[in-house]
Order: sequence, then C-alpha cells, then structure tokens
Amino acid sequence: MPSSFTYWQHKQSYLYCRLFVIFPLPRQNHFNSLLDAILGLMHSFA
Repeated sequence: MPSSFTYWQHKQSYLYCRLFVIFPLPRQNHFNSLLDAILGLMHSFA
C-alpha cells in the first residue's frame, strides 16, 4: 500500500507539472475546475 501511495503521489506531481506546462498562467477559477475534472477522472480510473 505505501509503495502504490508513493507512486500515486509521484504521478500526481507529474500531472501538476504537465498542467503547468500546457497552461502556463491560466485564470485561477478555470485552473481549479480543470484540476477537479482531471483529478476526478484519475480517481475514477485508479
């Protein structure tokens, strides 16, 4: 369990880096809704 949790943390931080590369400086509310949607999808597939 701890290993998979660490892997999920690493994947999540990688997702954040990718999002910041794709959307450099988005509006805060749009960025939050985008994060919610993507993290929701990741949790449903996990």
